[in-house]
Amino acid sequence: MNAGPTKQEVLDQIAAILKHPGWKVSTGSTEPRIALSEIAENIGVPTLPNESKRMIARSIVESWGLDWYPTYESTGETITRSGLSAVLKAVKLATNQSVSSTPPEPDIVVTEKVNDYEITDDEESRSIKIGQSYRFPEHVSSYPDLEFIDGSKNWFFYTDSRAKDLRGLRPQAGIWNPKKVRTVTKEVRIPFVFCTTYPDRAGTYETPWHDQLDLDEGRVLYFGDNKDPACIEPSLVRGNRVMLENERLQHSSLRSDRELAAPILLVKAHGDKGLGYGYRTPIGLGVIWKSDRVKHEEPGLTFLNFRFEILLLDLKADRDFIDMRWVHSRRQSEITSPDANRYAPSAWSTFIEEGISSLSRLQKRDLQAGS
Repeated sequence: MNAGPTKQEVLDQIAAILKHPGWKVSTGSTEPRIALSEIAENIGVPTLPNESKRMIARSIVESWGLDWYPTYESTGETITRSGLSAVLKAVKLATNQSVSSTPPEPDIVVTEKVNDYEITDDEESRSIKIGQSYRFPEHVSSYPDLEFIDGSKNWFFYTDSRAKDLRGLRPQAGIWNPKKVRTVTKEVRIPFVFCTTYPDRAGTYETPWHDQLDLDEGRVLYFGDNKDPACIEPSLVRGNRVMLENERLQHSSLRSDRELAAPILLVKAHGDKGLGYGYRTPIGLGVIWKSDRVKHEEPGLTFLNFRFEILLLDLKADRDFIDMRWVHSRRQSEITSPDANRYAPSAWSTFIEEGISSLSRLQKRDLQAGS
């Protein structure tokens, strides 16, 4: 019987994908911590200096919308072979590698095709619009050169960089960020944070909390990504950690910190007629106003988590569009944070200039709501 690849073979596959010299499994088939730490760094998953192997591996897997199972770990903080294979799958997703041989969905309808090109300052940029629904294909090939799929605008046509090494902007987990970069000024920058809300899943075991969206008042209460009763410190969970660090930067009195801070893009997952999750709609660009610890309690399930209050910016000056050159500039290490933000919406530029006190003027409010 074929028992599948060994741990060493799985690590070798990961090393080949990441173009890394590789790591050696030690006696007792124990994977080195440095391997998991370097894998996480390579695909943009933040870690802590003393974080355990289990937590690093779990963060890598869950960052890409995959589940972490008890069979993925064993005694002594050792990751099992199946756990390491889950890490490999996450790495493939992070690097836009094929993770299965599943053919494209049969209902894809090609309505327009464009030539691949790299966006430059002299060309019309691609933008996404707040409130616009986009088709979000679930299979690996997302057809970034097709503007329409199934008669709807294709998320990947509008969000993918024309530079192939920056392709694959596919938010997987609830809180997700593209690979962090180390800039020429030695800063570590998370380009963007995507917070996806799944209204149809609220109250389920998978998503027990209820995000609260008040789009008329430009305010969202978004719950973090801990749902493990065994986790007694929710600030250590990957997504919560990213949000808390970003809150610190956004609230800083230093302009240099605010330039480094990642914008928060709120996205709603939904189906064509309210069923399924084959569509994504950007619902707002925001700043974290505050965070607090909360305890979720229901029969048979109690755990600690964070709740983030996010204020959405008024983007009327930019006609509710977000220029993707802003996103892709922030993803390139050779571009400084001030230069990367030159394509930012007007409201974000004002926030960088004036700080958190400006939010009372910048917050989106629908003056017609309730009238």
